[in-house]
Amino acid sequence: MTRPVHAAARGPVRADPPEPTDARSRRDSRGARARSARLLRSSWLVPALLTFALGTYGASRPGMWQDELATWASASRSTRDLLGMLHNVDAVHGTYYLLIHEWIRVFGDSLTSMRMPGVLAVTGAAVCVALTGQRLFGPRSGLTAGLLFAAVPAVSRYAQEVRSYALVAGAVAAATLFLFRALERGTWPRWLGYACCLTTAGAFHLASLTFLSGHAAVVLLRWRDGRDGRLPLRWLVSVTAAAASLLPLVLIGQRQLHRQLGWIERPTFAKTWRMWPELFYSVPVSLVLLVLALLPLLQRRRRPAVEAALLAVLPLAVLWAVSHGEISYWLNRYLFFTVPAWAVLAGAGAAALRPRLLTVGALVLAAAVGVPDQRFVRQADSHSWYSYPVAVPYGGSPSTPDFMGAGDVIAQGHRPGDGIVYSRGPWFDHYLDAGVRYALPRSLAMRDVFLAESAAHRRDLWTLECSNSAKCLGDEPRVWVVTLGSVPERTDRRLDGPDIKLIKPEIDALNQAYEVERTVQLRDVTVTLMVRR
Repeated sequence: MTRPVHAAARGPVRADPPEPTDARSRRDSRGARARSARLLRSSWLVPALLTFALGTYGASRPGMWQDELATWASASRSTRDLLGMLHNVDAVHGTYYLLIHEWIRVFGDSLTSMRMPGVLAVTGAAVCVALTGQRLFGPRSGLTAGLLFAAVPAVSRYAQEVRSYALVAGAVAAATLFLFRALERGTWPRWLGYACCLTTAGAFHLASLTFLSGHAAVVLLRWRDGRDGRLPLRWLVSVTAAAASLLPLVLIGQRQLHRQLGWIERPTFAKTWRMWPELFYSVPVSLVLLVLALLPLLQRRRRPAVEAALLAVLPLAVLWAVSHGEISYWLNRYLFFTVPAWAVLAGAGAAALRPRLLTVGALVLAAAVGVPDQRFVRQADSHSWYSYPVAVPYGGSPSTPDFMGAGDVIAQGHRPGDGIVYSRGPWFDHYLDAGVRYALPRSLAMRDVFLAESAAHRRDLWTLECSNSAKCLGDEPRVWVVTLGSVPERTDRRLDGPDIKLIKPEIDALNQAYEVERTVQLRDVTVTLMVRR
């Protein structure tokens, strides 16, 4: 049996001398600097920071246009009233409305607060764009793709819109990244993450699921290379699981389809080509990205570029074809989710330029030519021009009315007992009341004189007007009349003019009981104070 040898028998143990404190601190400092350098060299950090900075810059400046006001008016209701409304209309936006409903409850309903989910979504999309570009083309391509994505004016535009389109783009970009990760190593957690991204994208906007056409093409190409039958099977399982979870929303949305989208025209030849600058909110930026996106397809090693091109082109082609059917989806905001894929392809083209100084030049050029458009999307009246830089279709105004100014005029001149009248005539007037209500202090309550039933009570987006205008007049000593456009001042102190969208019985009832005391003309909106005769 071997006897244990004690430490004393082995002789004294000599410990290494302690490392000097200054040497240890220098080593830790070098390690920290190395980690910081690696972080700064990563392809996603700088694009994410730039996208977030551009998204937050001027976020409170543009006024809300009618679609954003629909979001605020819906999300401000009680959960019960909101769910009741979604059963009748706008179910496809219900997930977003519920998100903003909870967001408002926690963070308030200031413009900056309500637009922050969009800012965070495009920031996440920039990360996914950079990482996808890195996986397909390398770190330098990922960095340039993320920077080009941040420089697109449409990214800032939808980041600062209280609608779901930025979140859709973020979910689609994340799904694309999860797809390539799953194609590299097809573990079920990666396919589960992919399925969750599909569900999220569809829940925020069902039309975005056309991006699956590009994904299907990439999966088939990879399957053809490896002939691994598990690859298409796992992809189909993920897609089926996402589709099953979205089926109730699809069924409700199908019932509301004509009411929601019946107004969108089919894409003619001219409208098809005009969509390209609309997609990026800039003519010069769209042309720069188009040239850069073509470059990788001209190189010898084209396979990654072909996959990226399929992701960018096929969803547009599918939506274009579907839009020639019963319902059209050909709107730039419905197609915004394709911009991340275009940024990946253009980033690869910019990174392939030689000498490398040309890559920097391409990035500077894309940013410089988009400066006027970046300025425009942050103007106070810019959001109503939703087809920028192409003229607004359907006779719409490219300028957002000054709802905040109208609210200030009324709040400053308000007296207890005042009533208010909103013009709710044509379709574009429907959110005039929401715009002014948002601008007014929440504590300021006035009777809506010609309102028979509120939109919340009707579980709808629109209100119901009184059928007998004269009987709806109360005993208010003064009434504020808010209309779009301009109202001429008359010497007889009557309310009249071609831009007044009130129906004739309402105008007659007002002129019989009241007379105009003063009129304030603002940008695309007029506030008229009428007092008892």
